[in-house]
Amino acid sequence: MRFYRFAHKSPLLPTGLLVLFVLALASFTAGFMARDIESDSDRSAANDDHAAILRSLDTETLKAGRDIYMRACAACHGVDGGALLPFARSFNADTLRYGNDPYAMWQTVTYGKGQMAAQSWLTPEERYYVIQYIREELIKPENPGQYFEITEDYLAGLPAGEEAGQDVVEAAAEGLQAAGMRWAIEHPGDYGNVMYSQLDGKASAVLTIGLDEDVYLSYNVLRMRLAAAWQGGLDLSETKFEQYRGEGRPVISGRELEGLAVWRWEYPGEYAALDMETSPRTPLPAEVMTFHGHYRYGKEVVLSYSILGRDVLEWPAATRDGADLVLLHTLQIGPSERAHRLIVGHEVMAEVTGDVKGMASSGEGGEVFLHIPASDVARTVQIRRRAGVQGGAIEEISAGDTPDLAAMTGGGPSQWPETVVTGGEPDMPRAHYDPMYYEDEDRDTPEKLVDLPEDYPYTVDKIGLPFVNPWNSWIRPTALAFYPDGRMVLTTYLGDVWAADGLDDALDEVMWRRIATGLHEPMGVEVVDGAIYIAARDRIVRLHDLNGDMETDYYETFYADKDVSDFFHSFAFGLQADAEGNLYYAKSGQYTNNATPGDLVRVAPDGTGGTIATGFRTPNGLTVAPDGRVFVTDNQGNWTPANEINLVEPGKFYGYVNNFAERGWSPDGLDVAIPEGEWSAVIDTAAVPDSFTEPVIWLPQEFDNSPGGGIWTDANWGPLGDRMLNTSFGKGWAYYLMFDEVNGVTQAAAAALPFQFDAGTQRVRVNPADGQIYLTGLTGWDDGFATRYAHLDRIRYRGGEGQYVTETHVKSDGIEFTFNFPVDAAAASDPARYDVSRWNYKWQRRYGSYDWSVEHPEEHGRDAVPVEAVQVDGRRVRLVLPDMQPVDQMLVRMQVPAVEGGILKEAVYLTVHKVPGS
Repeated sequence: MRFYRFAHKSPLLPTGLLVLFVLALASFTAGFMARDIESDSDRSAANDDHAAILRSLDTETLKAGRDIYMRACAACHGVDGGALLPFARSFNADTLRYGNDPYAMWQTVTYGKGQMAAQSWLTPEERYYVIQYIREELIKPENPGQYFEITEDYLAGLPAGEEAGQDVVEAAAEGLQAAGMRWAIEHPGDYGNVMYSQLDGKASAVLTIGLDEDVYLSYNVLRMRLAAAWQGGLDLSETKFEQYRGEGRPVISGRELEGLAVWRWEYPGEYAALDMETSPRTPLPAEVMTFHGHYRYGKEVVLSYSILGRDVLEWPAATRDGADLVLLHTLQIGPSERAHRLIVGHEVMAEVTGDVKGMASSGEGGEVFLHIPASDVARTVQIRRRAGVQGGAIEEISAGDTPDLAAMTGGGPSQWPETVVTGGEPDMPRAHYDPMYYEDEDRDTPEKLVDLPEDYPYTVDKIGLPFVNPWNSWIRPTALAFYPDGRMVLTTYLGDVWAADGLDDALDEVMWRRIATGLHEPMGVEVVDGAIYIAARDRIVRLHDLNGDMETDYYETFYADKDVSDFFHSFAFGLQADAEGNLYYAKSGQYTNNATPGDLVRVAPDGTGGTIATGFRTPNGLTVAPDGRVFVTDNQGNWTPANEINLVEPGKFYGYVNNFAERGWSPDGLDVAIPEGEWSAVIDTAAVPDSFTEPVIWLPQEFDNSPGGGIWTDANWGPLGDRMLNTSFGKGWAYYLMFDEVNGVTQAAAAALPFQFDAGTQRVRVNPADGQIYLTGLTGWDDGFATRYAHLDRIRYRGGEGQYVTETHVKSDGIEFTFNFPVDAAAASDPARYDVSRWNYKWQRRYGSYDWSVEHPEEHGRDAVPVEAVQVDGRRVRLVLPDMQPVDQMLVRMQVPAVEGGILKEAVYLTVHKVPGS
């Protein structure tokens, strides 16, 4: 049994895809080919019958469209269609900038326009659902002049579907963004028969095991009891297995086995009260219950846990006895001075065989109990359960032979022995647009791109991902790390872990092996002393290869997260270690049922740990500096005026206040009554503090509209060595930081590298073997720039010094920049070469912030700052500016000529917390 879109489908590739698999391996080995950016006119919806979709719209699709609008659109366009941000259209009042007919609106949603990001995470049909809601509920009643009447002539002119276009399988094999979601729907992947996830209506952290006879058991790993048992399948159609975002939960599909779903250890006295009082999202204390992890032996699974200090191995299985379904649980129960009681079902018939000395049974209220005495030795028993009406004592408890579980915990047969070979293409850099053109529809035209000289010191090597693989696994990378010898470990959104070798200069033969699967949406990975640690939503998992075949045999719980939300966006972002071996990851405060308003979690080398700072909204990444400082990024939104990078101090609060809820989530899982017609509600669960610890740098949307994680570069990595490099998920860019300390306060400036990557970039690492920078990421959120649904690239230093700003320092009378080249003093002293502006943000509950004037604090906008003088001294340029004062954001655009020729055109963004002498 395997997990597919609906479980229990053939794991074999279709014949056509098998042929394609062979061809693709050959072409990937030959080289990973770059693809030009397509214009909207080229990116036609060739396989979508637009007229048919529009004719299918009804009251149900209108409701679905409203849900999408409230989740994804209302933050900018307003719940009632009145825009909340200056760049957003008011549907209830404005003229639609890019067309008001449904197909024009569909193109805007699909490809993005201006500052409107592409919403490609929606299916083509869902895009029309939200357009239906906007047209019928927001435009038609209040802005009828913008309401377009659909006629039969109009419908006849729309793309009819099945037009000429690239085959979806071929396009998905290239990783093309437009094909990924459709390919995943049409070609379900094989993700094994074990999966960590939430389970709709049951628990926020379960381990679901597919057994024979189409039986599924979901164990609540926060309590180590069954959450559900059923026959049928596991419906993953609303999750990331089929959708770019996948906001739904896995859903039981089939017949629940209610009496057999009762399987739990009983806690006596004070422990029973603790079980009831502990949040259902929180694991019980380790002295009460610890889920150690699970072993794989082929398709068999052995659970490892302890109950009140007593170690247990459990192997679940299913079989038939005539027409009866029988569940078997083989338990190896460790020694203990305490007796235990196991509830084996409700109105079931059960038998126990094995080392049963001193065991007894009883029944109460339909529940069947097995009494296990104290023992100074381990013992093994097998419990056979079937549905029935007995509800009393176990039928038979007898001595007998039992399976040897020790034989299943030393490593099993290989599950994924195949090696997938891809290639790469060195020297394929592509320039991104200048941030000044952020609002322009044609910002990707050549004249609006940043400079990328032929002799630029760095280049980009594209590395082929294993898009085509024997298991149809949808490759959507979330994180990467390296072994000391240069082998890469890569995680995917769908729970895979892959290892790659062959990352040499030529990239002729990159060899990929699948080494693990079934993890709960991993967003971080680290390698410490040769061991792989994965930050999944519910825990940090340490992977163990017990027999040397590269595959994971034991998935160990290294650290169980203390609050596991069941809402879809509750990720554990990033995973990096400091020099002492402590691991760090960050958690969201918004879009989560967690009790705290976003956390930075630190886990010690012994596996103990917890929250050290709070106040993060959606912190998609972190950076641990060589000196132990920890930086956490965060994304603009409610209580987060702009994107930001925080230097974290233990015990501090960083701004996000969890005092409101939306439909689907609420702080601490509270039952919040949201008024009819509204999507969110303010609640009084958290007092708004007077202040918060501000970031070292704010980042406006034009520069980074969704920060990812960062890394500290190698000291030998050319002119940008030994400094912090951060990624932009929302742009597909990377940029470097320049830190400035004034009177003990750290503030920073940022400048972007010129490279455009093909998908959202969220994780970056230094390969210790070659010292180069590797970046990866996926699509699914702000990805209007994306051409592929995943990318893996290397920024390689190829020699030379280039021209860079290397230091930025705030002075009492202006700003001083240091460059890595001698500056032409005569030419650079012209103030006309510099353009300076500044503005503030407001910290408030609403989504993001306007730009607010410094000179006129109650007015929107940016203030131009005159450059009074320019002082040049070798490699330093000081801009003399009036009225230097703390400000949230400054932008300095410059054109700085070098003595040896060439002009550096750069945009530097900085935050000023302290001015020397102020």
